[in-house]
Amino acid sequence: GELFSAVAPTGLVSFPAFWAVLEDLLMVQQLWDQPGLQKYLKEGSSPGTINLGNWRWFLVQVQDEAREIVESAEEQLKKLGLPDVDDHAQLTMYGLSRFLSSYSNTFFEPRRCRQHCEMNRPLSEYWISTAHHVHGDLGGALARRSKLGATSDEETTSGGASSHNTEPKSSLEAALSSGCRVLSLALDVAQEGRGSGQLVVLLQQDRILLPEALQIIDTYAFRATTMPLLLVLHLGRLTAGQSALVPEHLRNGLGNRLFKTASLEESQGLSKRGSISLGAAALPTPVDAQEKIVVVLAPNIPNWDPSLDPDPAPSLRDPSSPSAGFGLAPETDPFAALEAWETAAKEFLVWPGRCLDSQFPHQLLMEVAVNFLPCDELQRLEKGKSQQMLEYHRQYLTLAFPVATRAVPANFNVALAWSSGVQAAAICSTTTGSAAAADASGGPVLAHIGRFCQDNGGCGYILKPPHMRSEAHVSRQASDLACSEPESLRLDVRLLAARGLPQVHEGSNGPVSAVVSIWGASGDCSRQVYRASRPSLTGLVTWSESHPSVDGSMPKPMSFLITEPAAAIFVLELLETDMVLGGAQRVAFFAAPCDGLRTGLRWIPLWTLSSMGDPRPTHFGPLSGVLVQATIRTEPRRQ
Repeated sequence: GELFSAVAPTGLVSFPAFWAVLEDLLMVQQLWDQPGLQKYLKEGSSPGTINLGNWRWFLVQVQDEAREIVESAEEQLKKLGLPDVDDHAQLTMYGLSRFLSSYSNTFFEPRRCRQHCEMNRPLSEYWISTAHHVHGDLGGALARRSKLGATSDEETTSGGASSHNTEPKSSLEAALSSGCRVLSLALDVAQEGRGSGQLVVLLQQDRILLPEALQIIDTYAFRATTMPLLLVLHLGRLTAGQSALVPEHLRNGLGNRLFKTASLEESQGLSKRGSISLGAAALPTPVDAQEKIVVVLAPNIPNWDPSLDPDPAPSLRDPSSPSAGFGLAPETDPFAALEAWETAAKEFLVWPGRCLDSQFPHQLLMEVAVNFLPCDELQRLEKGKSQQMLEYHRQYLTLAFPVATRAVPANFNVALAWSSGVQAAAICSTTTGSAAAADASGGPVLAHIGRFCQDNGGCGYILKPPHMRSEAHVSRQASDLACSEPESLRLDVRLLAARGLPQVHEGSNGPVSAVVSIWGASGDCSRQVYRASRPSLTGLVTWSESHPSVDGSMPKPMSFLITEPAAAIFVLELLETDMVLGGAQRVAFFAAPCDGLRTGLRWIPLWTLSSMGDPRPTHFGPLSGVLVQATIRTEPRRQ
């Protein structure tokens, strides 16, 4: 109905109106204008068709397809019928358009969307999908059910635990369902209401009882993927006595999902250890810890998160207290928590956290600790100690996090962390129940989605490139066959046409601009824009910057030089000018790793963000997308 409303306002669609919509949806004019296509389209049995021989040459010369794809071209054409091919078995413009906008022709390599990474390497050799501890507030019935002081009767009336199985209601659930594998929780104690004195998890403005948060984790942690979950607990607002209660909550709430210390010792042939300062002698692999949860205790980082109740502020707590090493508030008997966690570590895996030391000291042989790195310190180290960062993170785990207040969360360039070898770059994806609010965190959220949403089956773990893994270090010492750093990539891209775009308001049809960004190492970050262009009556959008000139020559493409392609993320945003409220609003986007993009005439499927911040196709489904012309080539690495 939306596609025909402008050409058939009465609801009766004439054949000319239908043909006008179909011609636009097939992007006939845009395809005919491409010099790389014209020579093939003009040599068929009739104008606008491509014979088998030319189709093979198109796949080789324009699409740069692999040999097996070219050799299967004849079989592909034989499977097609009218109107994809004509009576002479030649590909028609209809069939060409359908092929170019199909899943098999997407800009990001479809084979990368399956789990393809080796999953038996130590955790330090992966990039891991990570959510910061500032989570969006609860929605709908769950908010009413989870308010502090709710009784068991009230929980039963509003659906109880079964309500989690029907529809997403919280950002915790959304994060886990989208494949998040490092989930941070900030713990506190309720100060008022019938829930006074109970342990709670802080969201952005709300709080949720700790048992209920653990129930969400137990239910949704492994629905999207079986890869292990690192549960990071910030205990800075708890006294030692309150912290001593947390292990029992973990036992009751997560039970057998906790990665038992004995399991790791058995898999690695280790003797039993109980000290949380020792941990395990080696990091487990994702395969070792499938469907298991590893607990990480965050350190007491000054100003890591200004409190909702700022008296006393975390930064004013005594850092010399024995409990400070575990992020605990000082108390007359701080050793109560230490004893409780020592006992817990004999049952399940517990790793202590610590602030990253910029001198990069090696950890003890029998020690595993997770480093915590604020994003401002990350930027400083990336500029002055980039090589040391890469070498250190071949072996040791680090979590980089944004520096921002809970009331006004902000994000940072997460791809900068990945290019430095950091495994976990935490993202705030807070919402207040609307898609516009979900967009507020901006480009870093899209870059994070691009890194993990499709690649390696969306399992939340991506194997780092060889020069960022420990095997690269060994190969340099062991032989002359060094594992060299990758070459730079030159990416040239033109946006030919976009179709099936959502609208800011029903019937708004405002001008649409296109923004292409590269998120990566500091020298790779770049942003280029196509100016706003008004859609056609059928919703097709083209931009003057990509139109052929009068003499038929093609305009200069958007061009990007990427020195760390494995860590860089390509992000496309489509912004509609809001003619009612003013300003540009994102209506759709796409994001993917740069090292998985393909040359040729390619199709970019478009997504939107839900109210909980997770990506999903637009309501037009596979019809919604952008046709692009891309050229990708390697260049010598800049010194």
